[in-house]
Amino acid sequence: MSPGNETRCLRTLTAVAAATLALASAQAAGAGISVGVNDDATVESATASWFFPAMQAEGLSVDTVTLRWDESSPSAIPAAEIAAVTTDIEAAARAGVTIELDLYPLHAAALDDGVRCRSVAGPQQCGDTVRIARFAAWTALVARTFPSVHEFVVMNECNQPAFSQPQWTAAGTSQSAEVCGRALAAAYDALHAVSDRNVVWGLGLSPRGNDDPSAPTDSSASPVRFLAALGAWFRAFAAQTGRRAPLMDGLDVHPYPVPQSLPFATGYANPDDVTVSNLPRLYQAFYDAFHGTPQPTIGEQAGGGLPVSVNEVGIQTAQAGLPGYYGVKAAADAAGGVVGSFATQSYQAAWYRRMLGLLACDPNVRIVNIFKLVDEPDLAGWQSGLFEDSPTGTPIPKQSAQAVRAWIAATGGTCQGATHPWRPARAAPASVRAEPRPTASPAASRPPGRPSVPAAAVAGDPFPPGLRGFDVSFPNCRARLPAHGFVVVGVNGGRPFTANPCLAREAARARAASRPLAVYLNAAYARRLLGRTRPSCGRLGSRQDLPLAERRAYALGCSEAASAHSLLRAAIRPSLYWLDVEPSNAWSANRALNVATIRGMLDYLRGLRPAPLVGLYSAASWWRAITGGWRTIGLPEWVPAALTPPPACEHGFAGGPVWLRQGGSAGLDVDVAC
Repeated sequence: MSPGNETRCLRTLTAVAAATLALASAQAAGAGISVGVNDDATVESATASWFFPAMQAEGLSVDTVTLRWDESSPSAIPAAEIAAVTTDIEAAARAGVTIELDLYPLHAAALDDGVRCRSVAGPQQCGDTVRIARFAAWTALVARTFPSVHEFVVMNECNQPAFSQPQWTAAGTSQSAEVCGRALAAAYDALHAVSDRNVVWGLGLSPRGNDDPSAPTDSSASPVRFLAALGAWFRAFAAQTGRRAPLMDGLDVHPYPVPQSLPFATGYANPDDVTVSNLPRLYQAFYDAFHGTPQPTIGEQAGGGLPVSVNEVGIQTAQAGLPGYYGVKAAADAAGGVVGSFATQSYQAAWYRRMLGLLACDPNVRIVNIFKLVDEPDLAGWQSGLFEDSPTGTPIPKQSAQAVRAWIAATGGTCQGATHPWRPARAAPASVRAEPRPTASPAASRPPGRPSVPAAAVAGDPFPPGLRGFDVSFPNCRARLPAHGFVVVGVNGGRPFTANPCLAREAARARAASRPLAVYLNAAYARRLLGRTRPSCGRLGSRQDLPLAERRAYALGCSEAASAHSLLRAAIRPSLYWLDVEPSNAWSANRALNVATIRGMLDYLRGLRPAPLVGLYSAASWWRAITGGWRTIGLPEWVPAALTPPPACEHGFAGGPVWLRQGGSAGLDVDVAC
């Protein structure tokens, strides 16, 4: 990844820490984290007599070497690379260092020829099938060429255009998730066919993205939203192909702080981006994306236990003007944060020490790799190493070298306080933000540095089990609202494009409940409503890979959501939207039109910033009649208890978790959290 405006030099061979399967198992049992580095294998092989003994002296035990697949020579590994990696493996073994190989394409458009799909309507629609197969065969060739290596990272920062292009389909959905998913699945199978000892770490996720398909530069996906798109693709892929194998044996991430001046404790304000202090966001996103599939999830729940590798992370020091360094440091500004006190050796040392202490107490993390053992002398590259480059030939230790060495010696990589196990909130958020989509207008894209939304609005079910509340709307305008419990407020007057006349009063009561503000919107499809379509939604509808009538229905749904959203003043900013899908409103006998309408509403709401949760209110019989039983892949659900088999909390209608069940009492609808 490239912090700030800085461009990382493309590496023919790069190092990232890893461990053998036995080591991973030992760590899972409480042996602590393995600490290593990422560096350039050609540098390592040229300085092997210093490099690996230095790693050993530091207490660093793992190192990864990157090999990149060239589609123009799809079944070859250059002889120079074989020689360099062989030297590294032999020298590493003498120093007690484990080698891991990181495998991904040399060119960003290698797996899809740079061709943009219309949409991801089919799970094998995007990507060049022949090239994907050749890439997978090449990974198997690598495994056979270096038979002593059994740890592999497959793919690198697929959520960034530097490594996967195009990022988006013509419809604005995630193309890179499908293409990288297909490549990861094929490589997983190929590597395991070579040896059942081989371990496949997946993805190498970049820590951030703008989630804006229309961005003029660096149009990219945040890691949380990328995982949601990958999970949606994998569910469809597994259903179509009957796949029972996972995509990966462990999740590989690159949680750099950008700028590196980010507060350590809070990390990114954007809840879809991730540095080391934000890893639970990623765990929840992974769980939401993959729970209930052949892919194990992260955490201490049934089906959990997937290990995590913090495979690249680094804090740079200011080296300009020192002997041996040359060029210009592009990240030496507010965007990159390599400035002032945030670029000193003491800041780097303290940050690394704090990171190791934090991650050693996270039982999901197995490996932590600092990017670079030795600085790159070119300031256009990276100066995050534990050693300064030296024109005399012997690298000079920084303060961080002593700090890391002392931490490893004192702790053995184990937690020195309380561990922090993680268990998921009940599933839904990732499918609520299933994948980046075009927003209602370009102005809606996320501005840099926007404040974080409440955690409950982005990370899980905000209603503790058993909590009681009410839903109110225009029929309750003259009613005295209860003084206790949460409140869900109807925005419309019973139909789309109408208004609840007492919305402001009821919303004020809802906000006073000290819960994330939740509202519900009426949904419907009728031909007479098509004339209410907004031009911006019409444009979004025209970009969908659907028949004309369904594109128009999608645009109608978008317009229904936009109309309702326009009724919400700045003081009424919900973090949870429910779509009311019931037969009291008009619907088409053509269920595909109804589904397209609901999709348009969902996509409009998921394009809002800050990103809210979105759920569905319906009953199984209503949902079947209106949509034909459309499965939404995990959206939260709210059910009327009278129409739902007991226990209502276990009987949803569209494949998602039930968050609320509704009853009736004294003229008010009573809702109880599941």
